[in-house]
Amino acid sequence: MATAPDSHRLKLLREVAGTRVYDERKEESMNILKETDGKVEKITEFLKTIEDRLKTLEEEKEELKEYQKWDKARRTLEYIIHETELKENKKLLDDLESQRKNSGDKQKQFTQEIQKAQEKIKNIQKSLKDARKDVNTAKDEKSVLTTEHQQLLREKTKLDLTISDLSDEVQGDNKSKERAEQELERLKITISEKEKELETVRPRYEAMRRKEEECSRELNLKEQKRKELYAKQGRGSQFSSKEERDKWIQGELKSLNKQIKDKITHQSKLQEDLKRDASKQKELERKIEEHTETFEQLRVQIDEHNKNYYELKKKKDHFQTIRNEVWKRETQVTQSLSSNKEELAKADQALRSMAGKPILNGRDSVRKVLESFLQRGGQFAEIARSYYGPVIENFNCDKSIYTAVEVTAGNRLFHHIVESDRVGTQILKEMNKQKLPGEVTFMPLNRLQVRIHDYPEDPDSIPMISKLKYEEQYDKALRYIFGKTLICRNLERATELAKSTGLDCVTLEGDQVSSKGSLTGGIGMMNQIFQLTTDGFVFTLRIFQHIAFEVGNAEETVGVFTAD
Repeated sequence: MATAPDSHRLKLLREVAGTRVYDERKEESMNILKETDGKVEKITEFLKTIEDRLKTLEEEKEELKEYQKWDKARRTLEYIIHETELKENKKLLDDLESQRKNSGDKQKQFTQEIQKAQEKIKNIQKSLKDARKDVNTAKDEKSVLTTEHQQLLREKTKLDLTISDLSDEVQGDNKSKERAEQELERLKITISEKEKELETVRPRYEAMRRKEEECSRELNLKEQKRKELYAKQGRGSQFSSKEERDKWIQGELKSLNKQIKDKITHQSKLQEDLKRDASKQKELERKIEEHTETFEQLRVQIDEHNKNYYELKKKKDHFQTIRNEVWKRETQVTQSLSSNKEELAKADQALRSMAGKPILNGRDSVRKVLESFLQRGGQFAEIARSYYGPVIENFNCDKSIYTAVEVTAGNRLFHHIVESDRVGTQILKEMNKQKLPGEVTFMPLNRLQVRIHDYPEDPDSIPMISKLKYEEQYDKALRYIFGKTLICRNLERATELAKSTGLDCVTLEGDQVSSKGSLTGGIGMMNQIFQLTTDGFVFTLRIFQHIAFEVGNAEETVGVFTAD
């Protein structure tokens, strides 16, 4: 100390007085103020985000109100339309009922016109059936509307709950915003107060610090002079020799070195504390950034989920509409199916009464065998798929030649076309095994031998086979029955052509001339059978199969949309 320069002694005095620690703490305080300013900016950005979200929620709320308004108007219009249609159908039903009663009265009055009255009854029954179908359709539509009404009520309840949740969310956001604003105001007030206190204290602090430095410097100087004077005064009497004086100086030097070492240790501890605080500060800043990023990600996810929710809701409404349409179509198809089943049963009953019991029993027996083959599967199913049905079900023709076709084919119209003789043998074996009734004649395509005839180019005749419409795979069977027959304009021309060509000829009236010379004529019951079968049985059967297919598709579609 005595020999040290002034700068060293001043630095040592500042360390002893603690002014350097104060400067460091002051610098830390300034850093904390800067961090506080940064946090205030972040809070301001967060408040802006909350305000944007509130605006978005207000817009969605207005859109929801608009949707509810138009949805209510739509349901009102739908109810009015369906109510009007129901009243019209009821009125139409009453009119038809009155017409039926009137036609019944006319039937009693005009008993001599039985045929005409029967036609009117048929027409009225058809109208009545259509009216009942319309009533059933109206009932089904009413049921569908009731279901839709319940669905809309459920949707309304969901929307009410959604509105309530959104309102609660808006209120919660408003409360959070108010709390954040209050906290921000409180922080601003605190910062302002602390800044005012700092501005007030700072001049006094600077003055007192300068005064303290001057006093400390003067005190140190005077203390040094006093020690020097005491030292000069006492060293002469304190030490008896130079060695004793040097020993005392060494002891003082050790004491000073120990103090310096303690100061250095204390300084290193303070530096370690500063490093720990700095690392904690960085860790806290990192956590704040992570939480901020997490918050942003969650906000983005919430917005994305809301977007997906509205898209899925839109798709659900679309699928609901399609499903209702499919249900309506299914109801209509089911009613048509029921009606055609009745027509099919009537046609089958009439056919059974006219064509003969053995033939129709044979047809029913073949159907049972085919059903059992399909259930067994494997090679039996293959046999069932190799059966092509009766001849009458495998071709079409104009009504004008019904009589000619019936006279030509006769009972062969009910022969069964199969792919091979093995198929027919297996079906007959199964019929005998199950002891099924009926007569069955098979036409195996692999065994039929068909001769191709040269038809004359005559304006008064045409080959019957050319007037038939059928698939190519049945060509052998149909040529086997109709390939040797010509349709002629009159009986005289038919007789001439039968003699000259060796072909069978038939007129549109049913007069047949055989190539062997026999002549038959007249219209028997088979004409009625053929007409009934072609117009009623086959047509109704095809409609039945088509509508059954549509019902299956409708049910499958409903199942798919229900799953979606």
